[in-house]
Amino acid sequence: MPVPARCSQEFLKSSGQQISLLIKQRHWARAVNFLHKMWQAGDQAPNLITYNHTISSLGKAGYWNTAVELLDDMSRRQIKADVVSYSSVMRACSLGQQPGLALQLKNEMAPSRVTPDIVTYSVAIGACAQSQLWEAALSILEQTSRSKLRSDVVIYSGAISACDRGLQWQQALQVLGEMFVQKLRTNIVSHA
Repeated sequence: MPVPARCSQEFLKSSGQQISLLIKQRHWARAVNFLHKMWQAGDQAPNLITYNHTISSLGKAGYWNTAVELLDDMSRRQIKADVVSYSSVMRACSLGQQPGLALQLKNEMAPSRVTPDIVTYSVAIGACAQSQLWEAALSILEQTSRSKLRSDVVIYSGAISACDRGLQWQQALQVLGEMFVQKLRTNIVSHA
C-alpha cells in the first residue's frame, strides 16, 4: 500500500533534519548511510531536496569529497541535479581548499543543462580568488554580465581579490572602476 504524499513529505522533512543533526555531530558517515537506507525503504526514497540538504550540510561541515560523491550518486540514481546541487558542492569544494574542482563543477553545469545563478558565479569567483586565477575570475565576471544576472558587490570583490592575489593591480583597479559604473557600493574587500 503506497504511503500518502503528505506522510511521505513529512518523512522526507524529518529525514533531512535527522541527516543534518548527524552531520552537525560529526557523524557524516552515518548520515550518508541513513540516506542510502532511505533508498532501501522503497516508498521513502530521497529526492532532490533531501540530497541538496545533505550536500549543503556536508559542505558546511568540511566534507567536500562526500558532497562530490553524493552529486555523482544523484546522477547514478537518475535524480537530476539542479543549480542548488551544483552550487552547494562547489561551495563545499571551495571551503575544502579544492578550488580547481569547484571550477570544474561549474563547467559541468552547461552540458548538464543547469543554468548557473548568482550564487554559482559568486562561489566560482571565490574559488578563483583562492587560487590566484585572476584571468578565470575576470572571465566569470564577464559570463555573469552576459547571463543578464545583476552582479553584486560580492562578485566584483571576489574578482578584485583574485586580481590582487595574482598581483594584477591594474586589473583590480579596472574592476573597481566597473563597480562604480554599475553604481555598486564598495566594501572593505573592494578597497583592500
